[in-house]
Amino acid sequence: MPSLAQTETIKDVISDDLSQRQQEELNSLLVEYKDVLTDVPGRTNSYTYDKRLTSSTPKRRKPYPTPQALRATLNGEVRNMLNAGITEPFDNPYCSPSVIVKKCCAGNRY
Repeated sequence: MPSLAQTETIKDVISDDLSQRQQEELNSLLVEYKDVLTDVPGRTNSYTYDKRLTSSTPKRRKPYPTPQALRATLNGEVRNMLNAGITEPFDNPYCSPSVIVKKCCAGNRY
């Protein structure tokens, strides 16, 4: 899960190799679009869709077992996404299991 706290600022992405004028123009552009040019994930309201079901019978899957050592991490990530407005709580008869996957072997392809 990406960090939900901003880790980069405008100064982090403006190169010293640019002229003063280029830096000012780029800074102006970055400030104008700061709501979409961020390293913090968010959500959009610009797209909606309708879910069409093939059956009126709710489908439920059993949850996958989460190792005890990862439960606090999973709960913390869900809490962070709720606080950031990325997801929201719901109560309905449909259910899909959550999966937590540990990151490993950065840079290697599998």
